Parts: sequence; C-alpha cells; structure tokens
Amino acid sequence: PKIWAIALASMTVHVAEKASTSGSSRESRKLKSGAAGIRSGSSSMITCHLLNGEFVDREFNDFTTIADVVTRNRRVLQEMPFDVIIELLAKLGRKLIQNPDINSLQGVSYISIWLRRKNLERICKMNYGDCKYLDAFGSVDNHFAMAAQPRGIVCQWVAANIPTLAFFSLAQVILSKNGSIAKVPEENCAFI
Repeated sequence: PKIWAIALASMTVHVAEKASTSGSSRESRKLKSGAAGIRSGSSSMITCHLLNGEFVDREFNDFTTIADVVTRNRRVLQEMPFDVIIELLAKLGRKLIQNPDINSLQGVSYISIWLRRKNLERICKMNYGDCKYLDAFGSVDNHFAMAAQPRGIVCQWVAANIPTLAFFSLAQVILSKNGSIAKVPEENCAFI
C-alpha cells in the first residue's frame, strides 16, 4: 500500500549484499571503511531494493549514497510529532489487513493487530515511561528534565526463515525516530 512507502520506506533502506564473481575470496571478505561493518569491498555490490520511499532495485559500490538518504530522511522523522508517527503506523496496519494480496502472507495479520494505536502507545510507555519524552523534554519527579534522543541509523540483518520478524524491530526503530538499513536475504525481497 502507498502508506508503506510514505510512513516507513522514506525513513528506511532495505539492502541485500550480493558478492561478485570477480576478485578473490580474500577481497570479498574485506571490510570497506564507512560501511558499518557490512562487507562491501571492491568485489561486492550492494543491491538496494527500497530507497527514499521508492522501489529501486539499484546497485551501489558502497553505502555512502544510501547512508546520506537515510540520514536526511531520519532528520525529517525526528521533526515529526510522536502522534503523527503513531497514526501513520496504525493506518499502515489497517491498510495491510484490507489488501488481500498482502494479508495472505504469513504473519501479516498479526502485524496488522500489533500496529494498533493502543499497542504502539503501550510499547512506547513501557520503553520510555512517558510518550511525551519523544517530542520534548519532560519533568521527572520535579527534579530532572528528560527527553528521548534518536541515535542515528540502526542496522538490521533479517533472518530468511521468518521474513516478518524484522518488521517489529523496524517499527520500533521508527517509533524511536531513528533511520534503518536492513540486510534482507534475496529470497525475502518480494516481502518488501
């Protein structure tokens, strides 16, 4: 659904690494600087399936362009009020269950239920104590002021055997107003 691209994908990049047939195996194991620990040496290409809210299936030599897009978009996410983020995710949950092509996938009906506003608010209250800390400083015991601060880009490696599992982590990354790069196994790319 379109809401997926607006609410999630503009803040998230899904990548799958694919080793090239050229170059030695030693070269393919090298870590390229700035790649956040993901193998992307000169003999590897990074296939990006979803970038800046668009399905792209484009290859990159390194993470520079991808990280720049995620960083720029996470700054937009940081400026969004918490209630808007909750509403977008809740709306996504409603859209998922209404789409027969998507709701037939294993685990999607549970994701739809999990994305209900009350559940998302409960998760945030459990993690932050008070959801107001996500938007501004708030008083704690009249002695301190506290605010939740996004930390940057979260990297995820998605297991091939449960393709929906990463969605729960992704939603929490978004609720925390961080960006995300996820390494998705090739066999799960259709789920994106």
